[in-house]
Amino acid sequence: MLKFNTNNLYKLFTHEDHYNVHKICGILCLVHFIYRISLWFSTKNMQFDSSIITPLSLLPHACLSLSSLLIKLPSKRNTNIPLIYPEFRLHSIIFAFRSIIIMLIIWFNNPYLNITRPFIVILTMLLADKSTSYYKNLENGTTTRNMPNELKGKSLIKDFYGLSQLIATAQCIHSTRIDQIFLILIPIQVGALLKTLARKGILTTNGVNFYYIVTLLFPYLYTQTTNVIDVSPLSGIQKHIMTACIMFLRFNYNINKYILWYVVNLAYLFPEMFNYWTFGFLVIFIFKIFNINLKFISIYFMLGILICSNKIY
Repeated sequence: MLKFNTNNLYKLFTHEDHYNVHKICGILCLVHFIYRISLWFSTKNMQFDSSIITPLSLLPHACLSLSSLLIKLPSKRNTNIPLIYPEFRLHSIIFAFRSIIIMLIIWFNNPYLNITRPFIVILTMLLADKSTSYYKNLENGTTTRNMPNELKGKSLIKDFYGLSQLIATAQCIHSTRIDQIFLILIPIQVGALLKTLARKGILTTNGVNFYYIVTLLFPYLYTQTTNVIDVSPLSGIQKHIMTACIMFLRFNYNINKYILWYVVNLAYLFPEMFNYWTFGFLVIFIFKIFNINLKFISIYFMLGILICSNKIY
């Protein structure tokens, strides 16, 4: 079930990739992933540093995402096999570049560039939503939310996928370490590879989901097994509180994600008022329960921004 059918490996060579650009980038990225993971296991650190090697090592990952546009994709969806469709490809490109840009911002180590991170995260959400609305299939839903899955505990796995997406987004806003953002890039690009293998008959549906789950576990394991120090504006406990609040309000009450991430972004930009922003989640919850227009919540947060501005100036 989880084995690779090596007899179909020849199917990876297609006429669409005339100069093998996509395959070469894919091999380079796979080697880079293996190299950094081996460093993690051997030295407890992926050893990204301030040298020019770091941004150069990210170049193949950017080229891999862009070169995927060379590949022709099926337009009709198959509900039995997890395949790559135009919507998923755009999502993969958007979120891969989110990670790459955030890693470059951390590498430059410029406080003015750091301020742009919340806006980059929101922009990628907007672009992903636009691509979803453009490609949405009214019968089968969206690619990401309806990926075929034959493993036991489908509901639990789906929740884990959602949780991992939330944590990945929060890391892109708060984390100050390149390696932690790099771990977010792994499931994005390896996930696309796994779906390609499924399309070529090299890997089963169960195999795709199993190995994808493994890549999603990397960020959780890394923080527990390494000696990394994250000097984020927020402490680990504060970040966990923020994530828990978003999970509760988003998954249980389907509150607009932009409103929730607006709160997280404010906490990143003005960490000295963390308690004020966290209380904002409770205000949002009360507004939702009593069916009050959530647009009025902006008054609460604008007031907080004014208070922060007076403290700064």
